[in-house]
Amino acid sequence: MKVFMAIATVLALAVSVASAQCGGCGTAKASEPSCHSSASKAGPADLALVSADGDTFQLSEQKGNPVALVCIKTGSETEDIAMAVQAAHEAEPGFAVWAISCGGTEPAADFAKRLKLDYPILLDQGCGMMKSLGVEKCPAAVFVSSDGKVARVEDEITEETMKEGMQAASEQNEFVDPVCKMTVTKESAAATYEHDGKTYYFCSVGCKERFAKDPAGFLAGAEE
Repeated sequence: MKVFMAIATVLALAVSVASAQCGGCGTAKASEPSCHSSASKAGPADLALVSADGDTFQLSEQKGNPVALVCIKTGSETEDIAMAVQAAHEAEPGFAVWAISCGGTEPAADFAKRLKLDYPILLDQGCGMMKSLGVEKCPAAVFVSSDGKVARVEDEITEETMKEGMQAASEQNEFVDPVCKMTVTKESAAATYEHDGKTYYFCSVGCKERFAKDPAGFLAGAEE
């Protein structure tokens, strides 16, 4: 598991209202799929932001668990997005979901209370954190896998795209060859082998053939 690259500054507690805009994130309407974004190959920064309720959330504390970061502006015009996120979260209650507000027409705390949201709204009044993930405009959703990498970016937020993103972030894609201990992915693996209902991935056909002759022996060695 890779260590996250940097520590972000804990940002302000208040969200601008009425005339607040999303800084460099632009002013596109929430109903438009306007987040022209791209997923970074590297891990995201070690996010540390304050919620609308005054609690601090730090991404490094989620190591080993996938997280969905949803950038929205708070206000009546984004209710449909907030509720789509809510529906996806209710379907996958074990998946961490954090909304990231970088402005809007309604204070974040009031917005969350009015819609009875069960996920926190964190304050990023300048979109610095979202920009570090390759997101230039709101709304957008960034799905971070358990190893701290951006697994998927969505610029059209619906219940369906949220669920798809959650699934992408939950899928394991790095495996250790039980013979040579090399790390491989599903795409780079030269061979696979099924044993006791589990799929093992190998860097070469040779490693697979060695494993197939004595799976229990190699697995016992891995547990030592």
